[in-house]
Amino acid sequence: MLCAGSFPEPLTRQGRRRSAWFDNYVARVVSADARDVSRLAHLDRLPTLMRLLAASNSGELVKARLANDSHIPETSMTAYVDLLETLYLIQSLPAWGNNLTKRVVGRPKVSLLDTGLAARLNNVTPRAMQPGAVSDAAGGLFEAFASGEVRRQLGWSETEARMFHFRDRDGIEVDLVLEASDRRVAGLGMKSAGSVAMSDFSGLRFLREKLGSRFSMGVVLHTGRKALPFGDKLWALPYSALWA
Repeated sequence: MLCAGSFPEPLTRQGRRRSAWFDNYVARVVSADARDVSRLAHLDRLPTLMRLLAASNSGELVKARLANDSHIPETSMTAYVDLLETLYLIQSLPAWGNNLTKRVVGRPKVSLLDTGLAARLNNVTPRAMQPGAVSDAAGGLFEAFASGEVRRQLGWSETEARMFHFRDRDGIEVDLVLEASDRRVAGLGMKSAGSVAMSDFSGLRFLREKLGSRFSMGVVLHTGRKALPFGDKLWALPYSALWA
């Protein structure tokens, strides 16, 4: 599911034919779409920038590192990231602080909107993500997939909410923080494994303790089949709960 993505055309293809479609799509974005809406000087370097973002999918945006690796001037990096967002290729998740701690990391997270495209750019196949495989790409792809699905559902949900991520300099983090207009907060963690441990809830427990009655629920999504309680307002749920 992660490697197939959500574009209709590659869903009808397999193997090299699917890979070729993604390659042609990137080429078309650079040669046509990007040039229609932008006059940036280094549009030919967009594929490299996209591959770098795919390699750290759902990671924090470190512009200096991206600029160095893509050979795009750091002073222009914001414009290139904005362009990719305008073209609906990436999604940005701002940092959430809410005065919980003065050690909050303020950089946004960035991921490609389509996990199939991200997998192709990162040269990742389903076999590469099987248990025991050498690739560690499954975590970032799974997080991007779940975040994208939540973003889509917020478009029609009766509850209005904004999406963030949380991490402080002590390593406490929550993959996705949802804050409703009435200031209630829910947290969501993603784990690309079939089992969940109490340690996977450390960030969610931190939010629960700090927010008190504002904390609505904390969930760790996993790739298994069972729903399990992990304390007050905390649950481990299979990813199928995204559509339940």
